[in-house]
Amino acid sequence: MRFPATIALAVLVVGPAASAQTPATFPVKIKVADASTAVIPNATISIAQLQNPHRTARKRIVLKTGHNGTVTANLKPETYAVSVSAPGFMSSHLQVKINKSTSLTVELRVASSFSPLVIPQDPTLSPTSTPLRELIPELQ
Repeated sequence: MRFPATIALAVLVVGPAASAQTPATFPVKIKVADASTAVIPNATISIAQLQNPHRTARKRIVLKTGHNGTVTANLKPETYAVSVSAPGFMSSHLQVKINKSTSLTVELRVASSFSPLVIPQDPTLSPTSTPLRELIPELQ
């Protein structure tokens, strides 16, 4: 009679411990938006495992957000470098430690449209150009 009781006790002790194990991956939902919280579709998200002493190569995945500005990746519990970019916006870079299901919102700022005026070091006037005194009334 002791033998069946021992098996039942072993099942009770092992059962809960087995169910408390960490899952192999966690879903990570990433939303990309601008400063006004409008979603940014077709943004590129690059996710790379950070290198540790036991690995020589970094694993990297590249995803695109859908029309709703989101994408979901299933990631192992580790630390990742996440880069987000989209045309017309400045890129964003962050480090994320994944140890549970996570939702992230990454805000991208509009890229500056400033383009500097380049003046040659030796500007020359052509013989057919308008004289300067005709362009500036004070010189007449």
